[in-house]
Amino acid sequence: MKKTTLSLLLFSSLYADTFSTNTTFQGYTGLINTPNAQVTREGNSILHLNNQFDNNIIGYNYNTQHHSQEDYIVGFGLLSFMEVQGRLSEATRSKNSFNDGGNFHRDLSANFKLQLPYHHKYLPDLAVGIQDLGGAANIYDNQYLVLDKQLSFLRASIGYGHSNSEYKNKERMNGLFYGLEIKVTDWLYFMGEDDTKEKQIALRLELPQPWKNSFNIQTTITKNITSDEINLGVTLTIPLKHKSARTSHITTQIEELKTSKYDDTFSFEKKLIDFGFENVKVVTMKDTLHIEVENSIFDHTDLDAIGYILGTLSFSNLDITKYTLTLLKNNLQTITIIGTVKNFKNYVKNPSLLNRKKLIASLSFSRDFNTKDIPYNEKKNSSFFIPRVELSLGLTTTVGTEVGVLDYITALRVNSYINIYDGLTLSTMYEMPFAHSDDFGKGGVFYYSTKEKLENRVINTMLHQTFHIKNILNTISIGKYQVDYFGIINQTNITTDSGIHALQWRGGSFENRERSFEKKKTFALTTYRYVYSPLDIYLSATYGKFWYGDRGYQLEFKRFFGETDVSFHLKNTSIHNIKEEFAGIKVSFPITTRKLYKANYIQIKGKKDFYYKLQTTINKEDGSNTLNYNYGIVPKTDFELTTNYLDRDRLNSSYIKKHIDRVREAYILYQ
Repeated sequence: MKKTTLSLLLFSSLYADTFSTNTTFQGYTGLINTPNAQVTREGNSILHLNNQFDNNIIGYNYNTQHHSQEDYIVGFGLLSFMEVQGRLSEATRSKNSFNDGGNFHRDLSANFKLQLPYHHKYLPDLAVGIQDLGGAANIYDNQYLVLDKQLSFLRASIGYGHSNSEYKNKERMNGLFYGLEIKVTDWLYFMGEDDTKEKQIALRLELPQPWKNSFNIQTTITKNITSDEINLGVTLTIPLKHKSARTSHITTQIEELKTSKYDDTFSFEKKLIDFGFENVKVVTMKDTLHIEVENSIFDHTDLDAIGYILGTLSFSNLDITKYTLTLLKNNLQTITIIGTVKNFKNYVKNPSLLNRKKLIASLSFSRDFNTKDIPYNEKKNSSFFIPRVELSLGLTTTVGTEVGVLDYITALRVNSYINIYDGLTLSTMYEMPFAHSDDFGKGGVFYYSTKEKLENRVINTMLHQTFHIKNILNTISIGKYQVDYFGIINQTNITTDSGIHALQWRGGSFENRERSFEKKKTFALTTYRYVYSPLDIYLSATYGKFWYGDRGYQLEFKRFFGETDVSFHLKNTSIHNIKEEFAGIKVSFPITTRKLYKANYIQIKGKKDFYYKLQTTINKEDGSNTLNYNYGIVPKTDFELTTNYLDRDRLNSSYIKKHIDRVREAYILYQ
């Protein structure tokens, strides 16, 4: 036995470099049920499922057989020192529980955790957290402070928690808690803890290190010593910013890149047209090549188009030293980039810090570049009258209600667009439902409030006219909106060249021609948006009158991780002296390919900013958490100005400079 223990300790010391993080059965980073001082890795998302029956919360009688429970947990590492996780728990229980005759428990809760962003070789890490923040029932309510320290293959944690659970005799982490993790290999861990009510031990398995580049799977098997239960939890970790093996070599120096055979503007122009760019105009003036082009081929971000065009130019035989690249959208200027060929070429060949700094310093940007005095060649490969069809899912869901864990209506959503003239676009949105849960079906709880969504229907048909004046973009949309409204929406966006500051205004007026009790709607909303570019964080505040006439404000925190953005919002609105507050989360990502095929007659693609969001009522005086869809609604069209003209609000100098590596990568991949 002694030899076995000694061998285990020696073997463990070989793998003592770094510890992985683990999502607990409660919905925060830690051991089994207790937290440690670590947080979810920045830029990671986690999905977790476990079957632990929460004895300390639901009133489990240790003398009888327990009932089943499932916990569904979703989390994000938003910052290097902050994580947020949401938990949906569902359990059956005995009819005697709580003396209410009920036979189920279901609860939605949110957990936040902050780690002190300071690490010292000889000092422990420290974190504070809140469990069940803003929950109506306060079943899992807890605030805690925790320390941990790694010593070779061991990591010990100790903390103090204060529980405000409604069930005082069953509080977890109400006092001093502690735990220990032992790393045997990079794929095997042992854990033990005392959470003030229960003692548990566990075995954790995960993928070996070489397999963790794209995702990680962890399996935790626990033994509850107090109640003699065995439980299982599985965690899937996926980076929000995915880096494939195909691009792993791109950050290193590239010795050989082929020089293209394009030695005149006509052959270079033809290359862009053949690749799929539209509204192409090219001309050489002295030592500068002027380019106007519309990107309809790269669908994740316009940065890919910038990279491909500048790379093709830099590695051509054209006798030029400078360039101006003007990106268009529906033949309207969105941004112009001015730079030197040499600096871009040097950075593509060798992305050293010095070459990166030289390239960024040489770039200048404009939203109002004067092209009137540039004798461009005739525009070629027009974007007009080519149908664009965008396919996505239309989702209507409820999560964690009294009637079900998840209820849904799923539809195929078809958005079609056609550019008619400069800045003029006709769009139509059509939905075809193909699946729904029983509670949304005929006779279901939600049927009468959403029954129109079970039919094939045209949602919107609108004509959008956009104007561009200096740093101002303005879109006026007229037509059918939300099935049976007719009217007008105006969107105005003023963004600085750097993109750091933006002011947006959205207003409109609609009449309902079908419902006599809901004749007219007017709204007016003003938004200020600030970008902290080092971390791609977008902070915005909106104030005004919302879709249903309620007045108030919305605060939003959003962060981009590559093409995925995660946002959190708080809303506070009121109407007729009724005040409502909401908190919500939204995740957006493309469900389309990075590069599309050339649009000769029609172009079919996925949606570049598909999203899913959840929202819940908070801070109600009666403690309820009722569903309410009629407050804080920001009316949006299927042709949003910032999405279509400003690359999801990223087409600015600060974002391009920050992600100049993405620009380089695009040329190397698609040359």
